[in-house]
Amino acid sequence: MNAFFSVPAGDPVPRTVRLPDPLTLPSGAVVAGVRLGRGEAAHYILGPEGTCNAYLGADGAARIGLGPADGSAGIWEVFSPGGAALWAKYGCAYIPEVARLVPGEDCSKPQGTEVRPVPTGVRGLYASLAWAQPPDSGELWGRGNAENDSEATARYGTVALFMAHVSTYSGHRYSEGLSISCSLPDRQDDICAASLGMFLTQMEGAASMGASDRRRLVRVIHMFVEQHRS
Repeated sequence: MNAFFSVPAGDPVPRTVRLPDPLTLPSGAVVAGVRLGRGEAAHYILGPEGTCNAYLGADGAARIGLGPADGSAGIWEVFSPGGAALWAKYGCAYIPEVARLVPGEDCSKPQGTEVRPVPTGVRGLYASLAWAQPPDSGELWGRGNAENDSEATARYGTVALFMAHVSTYSGHRYSEGLSISCSLPDRQDDICAASLGMFLTQMEGAASMGASDRRRLVRVIHMFVEQHRS
């Protein structure tokens, strides 16, 4: 694990983790864990063997990546794009409910991208799957502020899961958006599907998701990945 931030000593990440039902670990996949701060719950990322990087920016940006060190492929999770203004509209091009909260913002879908909203079964929790082929797949990486971004170009099509938890505070509705994107060769599409499923089961609101909804969403993710092999 390469951590590009300072976390106080203590709170070690457990060395083993049980994958949530109905996920299984695909061949060639690994699971890495990280805590984004002392006292925070451990978060796990599933992906291909490679280097795991975690970033916390001064502007609030928070990202985790797992894959080849050259950035040509891999898994990237975005917990915050950085800054309140960016977070408020994050995912608005993919999730209609978020776009309605930021009128006047450019929430147009990136060129060459397919977007499929997916009902979660949980009030206030929204999700959409997205797909893009190179060179448009760079739109889905969400790796801004990551080291050597300008040199890393996705070689493969990218599948992504965008999620948003919409709630009301002091009479105002706001969104907290996050995402995971996967760009791997077709022979590793089962890793992409499992990685998106792992991300889904750890998100805020996922605990309220019934077992049947969770299994349904994992199946939908697998089907979406299978339908969009490069």
